[in-house]
Amino acid sequence: MNRIKITGLLCATLVLIASCKRDAPQTDNPSSANASAVTIEAKDLVVPANFNFSSEKTLNVSVKVADAKAGERYVIKVYGDVPTTGKLISTGATNANGEYANTIQIPAWEEFIYIEKINPDGSSQFEKVKANQFAAAVFNGSQTNSPYIITKKSSGTDCNTGCSVTYNNPTSDITVAAGLTACITGTIGSNVKLTLGSNSKVKICASGTFKEAIISSGAEFYILENATVRINKFTNGYSYFNVYNWSDSVVIDSTTGYSFAPNLMDNYGKIYTPRFGVGTRVRNYGKLVVTGDFSIGAYSTMQNDGFFKVTGNMEIGTLSDFFNNCRIEVGVNLTQQGYFYHNGYVKVGETFIHTTPNTEWPNGTALYSGSLISTKNFLLGYGGIGGNNSFIKVSNTTTITGGSMNLSTFCDINGIETKTGGDISGAILSCSGYLSTSTCNPEGFGSQSTTDTDNDGIVNAYDEYPNDATRAFNSFYPNASTTATVAFEDLWPAKADYDFNDLALAFNIQQVLNANNEVVEYKVKMRVKAIGGSYVNGFGFQLDELVPSDIASITGQVLTQNLITRNANNTEAGQSKAVIICYDSPEPTLNRVGGSMFNTVKTNGTGSSDSIRINIVFSTPQAASKLTFTKFNPFIFTNKRRGYEIHMANYRPTDLANTNLFGTFDDRTNPINNEFYKTTNGMPWAILIPENFVYPIEKTPITSGYNFFDDWAISGGSGYTNWYNNSPGNRNTNVLY
Repeated sequence: MNRIKITGLLCATLVLIASCKRDAPQTDNPSSANASAVTIEAKDLVVPANFNFSSEKTLNVSVKVADAKAGERYVIKVYGDVPTTGKLISTGATNANGEYANTIQIPAWEEFIYIEKINPDGSSQFEKVKANQFAAAVFNGSQTNSPYIITKKSSGTDCNTGCSVTYNNPTSDITVAAGLTACITGTIGSNVKLTLGSNSKVKICASGTFKEAIISSGAEFYILENATVRINKFTNGYSYFNVYNWSDSVVIDSTTGYSFAPNLMDNYGKIYTPRFGVGTRVRNYGKLVVTGDFSIGAYSTMQNDGFFKVTGNMEIGTLSDFFNNCRIEVGVNLTQQGYFYHNGYVKVGETFIHTTPNTEWPNGTALYSGSLISTKNFLLGYGGIGGNNSFIKVSNTTTITGGSMNLSTFCDINGIETKTGGDISGAILSCSGYLSTSTCNPEGFGSQSTTDTDNDGIVNAYDEYPNDATRAFNSFYPNASTTATVAFEDLWPAKADYDFNDLALAFNIQQVLNANNEVVEYKVKMRVKAIGGSYVNGFGFQLDELVPSDIASITGQVLTQNLITRNANNTEAGQSKAVIICYDSPEPTLNRVGGSMFNTVKTNGTGSSDSIRINIVFSTPQAASKLTFTKFNPFIFTNKRRGYEIHMANYRPTDLANTNLFGTFDDRTNPINNEFYKTTNGMPWAILIPENFVYPIEKTPITSGYNFFDDWAISGGSGYTNWYNNSPGNRNTNVLY
């Protein structure tokens, strides 16, 4: 074990009473604060009988377009993050009643999904929806393109708990001593000064005005829902302080005193301030308005996922990073001297200036697909600007004296007036093209063609297969831009070392749907990440609600061992359900660098592997409900023995599994109770992680690599649902590959 060695008796006692608590950083799960102080090794864990080790939750998504017009269809996209980030999960179209429904899987710790409605004219809106079992969004004509009106993340705290002292209806000055937490409620008097000591915290649930706020190093401001706060003078003496806001009414009048420049800030509401700066990191998910100038300095980072407005000048300083995933409006000039990652909309009232004060400090702008910079004037003097399917629109004057551009569309309505240097040969100088308006982009670009070449009812601009009437949309698991990982122990029915690296396989599933939201094609792209054993194992999956005749053809299989008998359509023969064997040996796909293991022993070096692409075409379009991710049943068969199947916990075997092995050695499968592939203690031989899993090194149990795997398992999946991600305190990276 990785922290404290304990005797077997004490370990058993801890399992029963869990009386000690781990002194480690809190994760994103407030409900799981009472983690065990001692790691229980995987082999000793006892988990609830009904737990299947799923790290996900199922969402039944429903969308209603309340003002849908007769005969019009609306494209619906569901994302795991702000739409501009590309984490697309599903796409489909509304029916004749303006309704859309689908079932998706997302990580259990995720709080929200994003649902986008695309209108027939190309304009769109999105809603941020709570990721409950039934996640619903209603779109109607009264909505506006305002990104900051969407449902925001809840604070998860209040002014009734966790308070060292509470001030209700304060009328005199408040001083919070170092290390204490003050809660302020009621109405704030007209002449109150707030002073925060070092490492203190204030939670504000009140309404009113502070005449001054004096902040010491390490202090934290929490402005909670329904608070209404104004601070007339802000004094921080260059101290490091953090701000977390959920209120829709915060005014920080920093015209006198110091600029409002938190070290860390997360804004989920609305903040207005005349002078604002970034200490280390700022994330804006709501509305942040700077009624003056704004600059971000070296080694600082800002991320905008909402509406960021600067009425004066904005400067992205050298060696700083600015990520824009939604909407920025600048009243005067935007000077870009650092690194600008643009994934949304920028409106500049005067001049977008791309330059640097020192050529030893590089600068660059990355324009992601669908992004737009709209500016009155444009000046390129230094650095590079690049991107595909992105747009820069200039309404007045363009001046190019240096730098380079390589992007899809640069549109100066009047033509480029001045060019004395620079390389723009990679840019398409054109004012053609189309970009729809959206929640983040109220302006758009060009005009949309309403052409529907294949006559399937979906216009070309939003039909991902515009020349094929049998195909229209793509949906993905886990999403369009990432992979999931399935990881196995291969000694079943005997227990092993629980390092879950005997096979670690990264994969992504793409479903191709027609205009009626039926699945016509199913693609699985996979790559072997690790093999930490000596067995030659095969890998396949069963589609639990389909039969072999539902499939017309399969391509991409790697079968070299003469172990598998196939039907004419390449499904496995002898099966009542559709079973696809992807490979019977991974070796043809591996590029080993030495050693007996593959990517599980650090000193052996890192090998590579080729991707396997399984493509399944269905005989007839299939209802999407038959192909939800829970119906995807992956498994391995070990050591060239077809009957030795290993599935995830409580997933049924295929018809060719050797059921005589059930109940032998450490396996306690009980088909009558629908319990499969679990030990007496409830432990599995396979787990699935909905992201790129960083697996343990050879012979290291997963409980040594992940501090909260044991707590998650013991809780039956209700606590520490983000145990596997890179949140502080989750991982012991020295024992992870």
